[in-house]
Amino acid sequence: MNFRVLGAAIAGAALVLAGSVPAQAAPAGPPPRPAPPASPDPALQVHPLTAAPGPLDNPLKGWARFYSPGANQNAGYPHSLTWGYFGLSEIMTSASNCAAYNWSIVDSMLAETAGYGNQAAIRIYMTYPGGTGSHPANAIPPCFNGNVANRADTYWNVTHPDYNSPFLLNALRSFIAAFGARYDGDPRLGFIHMGLVGLWGEWHTWPYDSDTADGRPNYMPSDANGAQLVAAFDSAFNTTKLEIRYPDVAGGAANSREIGYHDDSFCYREGSPLQGVTLPASLGGASYAQLQRTLAAGTENKWTTSSMGARSGRRSRPRPSSTGRAAPATSTTSRRASSSSTPPG
Repeated sequence: MNFRVLGAAIAGAALVLAGSVPAQAAPAGPPPRPAPPASPDPALQVHPLTAAPGPLDNPLKGWARFYSPGANQNAGYPHSLTWGYFGLSEIMTSASNCAAYNWSIVDSMLAETAGYGNQAAIRIYMTYPGGTGSHPANAIPPCFNGNVANRADTYWNVTHPDYNSPFLLNALRSFIAAFGARYDGDPRLGFIHMGLVGLWGEWHTWPYDSDTADGRPNYMPSDANGAQLVAAFDSAFNTTKLEIRYPDVAGGAANSREIGYHDDSFCYREGSPLQGVTLPASLGGASYAQLQRTLAAGTENKWTTSSMGARSGRRSRPRPSSTGRAAPATSTTSRRASSSSTPPG
């Protein structure tokens, strides 16, 4: 076979095929420059632009690290807040005098935080399942012994005090007044989270709550007694911002006051199918989600007048719901952090 002839035939076929492809026009390039605008009217007043500072940013906005004594508070992501828990028994240390307060543990945290150029957000609790590692699980003050009845919580393996005890209410009102007298307006403080009541100071005692159909008693204070504590906080802190867990606790006593909210399950999801417990039901949230509760309370715009905060992270057990039921905990985030922001202004 003549390979030269075959090669020529193939080349010819290739030329025919190539010639059948339509030619493409070269790119047209950028459009022509538009005509210059007309000269401004010389009668108009000239306003030269000069450099100037921008508007004030939302202060104390962003993520906060958890306080760890002696650790570098400025490690990791940029932030200006440090979050800290304290047990009430670490301040009310006297077994015989509920009006004796040892503030050294709070003062130490504030001094260390300020040394890093940051401000603190703190919450004081009486019940914290498992403790924090450096703070106790049971932080009921020793002066309550013999004066306040205790309530066993076999679900979380903790003890709750009787939140309706007149002795307890009087002691807590006095403590809150002293707390505010010492720290309200302290520049080292960004926020006070209204703890004291419930698990982690979150103002819930799930599953020992108002849903008693499960056979468990309700350990929460009555709305009237809870409202006494809300009023005490509001009276004691007139400069430092306050936040409480839910809009509907204590009969909504905080909603008409300059008190914001703190979502302790920010971006958390649970149940099957998974539902968020931050966004409202219209955006895929659970019926008891934080923003759904603000909608139900009519306080969804409270962020315009009061500070708002949140904590993201995991719990080792199910999260509480308004129905008293919860599915195994599942979180979309594992970093435990807190965030807060003051209202715009």
